[in-house]
Amino acid sequence: MGEYVKYRGQDVKIGTCESLYYVSYDKYVDYEREKNSIRERTFTPIYLQVEQGFLFRFPFPDEDRLRFGRIIDPHDRTVDIVINKSVRDKIFGACDRQGESKIGIAMQKPVHRRSDGQFCLALVFKDQLTGGLYRIEEQFEAKLIASQIVRHHILNETDQDKKKFYREIACRMLKGYRAGLQIGQYRDLHSAKENQKFNQEVRDESEIELQQRKKGKSI
Repeated sequence: MGEYVKYRGQDVKIGTCESLYYVSYDKYVDYEREKNSIRERTFTPIYLQVEQGFLFRFPFPDEDRLRFGRIIDPHDRTVDIVINKSVRDKIFGACDRQGESKIGIAMQKPVHRRSDGQFCLALVFKDQLTGGLYRIEEQFEAKLIASQIVRHHILNETDQDKKKFYREIACRMLKGYRAGLQIGQYRDLHSAKENQKFNQEVRDESEIELQQRKKGKSI
């Protein structure tokens, strides 16, 4: 079953059932503000209601300038991240598998965390070993994945465009877990001050990783 909204006089598909493959959370918030400012509403639009269980496309940096409802194919796109066994064990629990594996960053899901009830945009990723979709609600788990992005996709990357792309992936993922984040406010995090803050956080991860390498330690 397709999900459609009216955008500038036209029906635009934003997803199928609960998976909104064609719009990220921040782009949908912008759409709602253009149509009728969220701040003037006395109710939360249905697609932003946590209890409805909708999943939004991850805000991939190379899709920022695309028109509302437009994406870079495929609709179920993922960006693969290499993770070490120690990190995989912390997220999934200890297993016998050795070596590195991959997860595919795919979507974000608005949730109230089970641990403390706080709102966040939980990362949804595809485990490339099992093919299953999983979400992480806790910030410390998101930081573990950010450390792997730094380690495997930023530190040794010589292509500056790729380095910038993965840095943005890490920053946008971490922004979803910002303390005090409220429904419909995600776009407000794109201020210069906030971007500087989260870019610094990723740079800090890079420095920590670099120092650990010099000492012969691994994450």
